Amino acid sequence: MRVAKRCDIYCRVVDNFGDIGVLWRLARQLGDEFGWRVRLVVDDLTAFHAIEPTINDKKPQQWCGKTEVFAWKCPPIGDFVDVVIEGFGCQLPQGVVGAIAAQHPKPHWLNLEYLSAENWVREHHLLPSQHPQLGMTKTFFFPGFVAGTGGLLRERVVQPPPPPLPMQAPLKVLLFAYDLPSSASVAKVLADSTRVAVVSVPTGALAKRLLAIRLPKLDVTAFVPQREFDALLTSFDLLLVRGEDSFIRAMWTGKPFVWQIYPQDDRAHWPKLEAFLDIYCVGLAAPAARSLRALWHLANGIQANPAASEPPACLWEDYLRHLPEIAAHAHRWTTAQMKKPDLASNLVAWVLRL
Repeated sequence: MRVAKRCDIYCRVVDNFGDIGVLWRLARQLGDEFGWRVRLVVDDLTAFHAIEPTINDKKPQQWCGKTEVFAWKCPPIGDFVDVVIEGFGCQLPQGVVGAIAAQHPKPHWLNLEYLSAENWVREHHLLPSQHPQLGMTKTFFFPGFVAGTGGLLRERVVQPPPPPLPMQAPLKVLLFAYDLPSSASVAKVLADSTRVAVVSVPTGALAKRLLAIRLPKLDVTAFVPQREFDALLTSFDLLLVRGEDSFIRAMWTGKPFVWQIYPQDDRAHWPKLEAFLDIYCVGLAAPAARSLRALWHLANGIQANPAASEPPACLWEDYLRHLPEIAAHAHRWTTAQMKKPDLASNLVAWVLRL
C-alpha cells in the first residue's frame, strides 16, 4: 500500500468564487490535517486573491501557508505526484495528462464533482472512467449529504453549533446573493419588515443595485477573505447565501439559512435545489416545510405557477411565523451532519485503501 502525500489540485474559476473557494479549503485541510504536500494550480489568481489576500496575482509560482500555488499557464510537470485532483471537471492541461501517464506508479486521478443531493449521486460516486488513449483511470468523487457519497468539507476546527437562541429581537440578516431580480425582491421584503434590523450585503454588483433603489436598512460591508467568512456568518440571525462553499459554511453555523443555487439558463438548477429541500425538510412539520420552500423558491426566482403565487411580503410573514421551528430544525440538521465523516477524511481514506 502506497501512502499518498503529494497532491496536485487543479482549479478553473468558472464564475464568482465557488470553485476556488471549495478547492482552497480542501488544499489547506489536506496539508494542515493530513500532512499532504499540496500544490494548487489556478487559472485566475485575481479571483483567488479576492478570497486570500496574501496571494500575489502577478506571481506565477508562490507559497501560501503550506500550499504551493501555480498559475495555470505554468503548471508543475515532471515531479512525482501521488494524487491528482481535477476540480469540477476542469480538464487538466495536456502536458500534465501526458506527464502523469508516463509516471510509474501512476497517481490516483480524481475528478471532484459539484455538490448535489440528487439520488443518482450515490450510484456515480467513485465510478471509474478509462482514458481512451492513455489507459489511465479517472475516478469521480461526489460530495454529498448521505451515506455512500463523499461527504461535505468540514475542518476539525469546526465545532457543533450552540443551541439556538429565541429569535424575538429584530433580525440581523446577511444577504450574500447573486445580482439577480429575485435577490432584489428578497432584499426589499426584508428591508420593509419590522422584524428585520439590518440587511447586510457584501460590496459588489448586488450592493450597487440595492443602493441605486435606496433600500432602507441596507448595510454594505467589505468583502471579507475566506478565513474570516465563517466567523462573520455566526454574527447573523438569518443567512441568505449563494453558491456551494457559502452554502456549506452557512449550514455549519446551525442557523436558519436560505441557499441561492447557481442559476443555469436551462433551469437545470431547479431539480438540484428541490433534491436538497426534499432531504432537508425531513422531520420538519408540513406547514413549516411549505413556508421554508416558498422563501427558498422566492430567492431562486422559481415560480412554477406565477398566477397562484403569493406576494413576497406574505411569504416572508409566513416564514417568520414558523421561524422558531425552522431554527430548531436547522440546528438538528447541522448536528446530525457533523456526526458523518467529512469529505477530506473520506478522500484520504479512499486513497489509502488502494
